[in-house]
Amino acid sequence: FRSGGRFGGLMSSGGLVVSKHVQVGHERTVQSLVVAAGYVVSASSHGDIALWNVNDSDELVLLHRIASAHGNERVTCLAAVPVAGPRSTEMLVSAGFDGTVRLWSLPALKPQGVPLNIQVAHAFAICASKRTVAVGSGDDGFKDGGVLTLFPLGDGGLQPPTTWLRLHTDNIYAVAFVPMDARLEKERKELLWTGGRDGTLQLHEHCLGKLKLLQKVAAGDSVRSIAVSADSVWCGTSNGHVSLYDVRLRNRD
Repeated sequence: FRSGGRFGGLMSSGGLVVSKHVQVGHERTVQSLVVAAGYVVSASSHGDIALWNVNDSDELVLLHRIASAHGNERVTCLAAVPVAGPRSTEMLVSAGFDGTVRLWSLPALKPQGVPLNIQVAHAFAICASKRTVAVGSGDDGFKDGGVLTLFPLGDGGLQPPTTWLRLHTDNIYAVAFVPMDARLEKERKELLWTGGRDGTLQLHEHCLGKLKLLQKVAAGDSVRSIAVSADSVWCGTSNGHVSLYDVRLRNRD
C-alpha cells in the first residue's frame, strides 16, 4: 500500500491538457469511486474505503483509510448523500457483499448509526429530489430473486428502509432514477428503472413508500448498466449490446 505520489505525466490532444495522477490506493480491485464533500472516496473488493485529496502542490494525498469497512467483503457501491442543517454538507453511504448499507461522516470517515441489513448490494442510486436512496441487490448463487430496497433521506442522513420488494427473478444489477420534472416534484413521486440478471428492464413509480410497475421490457440478456434521461433509457447487457428505448409517459392528471 503506497500513498503520496505526484502526477505521473501530461497528455495533450487538441489543446486539452490532461494531468495524470498515478496512485496505488488499495491492494485489490478498486470497485467504486465517488466525489463527496469535496473529497474523492475509493473502495475496493477487499472491503476497505479510502479518502483522498489533492493538495496545493498537486500531490494526491491519502487522508483516511478504513480497513475492513464491510468486513473483508467487496464494497460494491459508494454515494454522497446530503445532510441538512446549519452547515449543509454531505455524508458517505456504502454498500457491499456483506449485505449491509453503512453511513460515514466526512472527512473523518467515522461510522454513523448502525449498519442497515439488506441482501448483497449490486447497484445504488439517489433521486434528484434528495429524498430517496435505492439499492438493488440479490444473493449470488441463489435463485430467490432481486430485491429493491428504498431508504428515505432525513436530516440525519439515511433512515431505515420503507420499501423492500422482490422485483426481479434474479439479481438487480442496475438502478437509475428518471430526472425530476415539475409534475413529479409537485406530486412527490419518483420514477426509477431497474435492470437485472433475469434479462428484464423495469420502470417503477414510487410514491410515499409504495411502488407501482409501469413498464417491463425484455432486454435480451442480463442487464448490467442503465443510463436515463427524461424520455429515454439506455441499457447495457452482458452480450455486449447497448440498447436505447424511447419512453413516453401518458399524462395521468
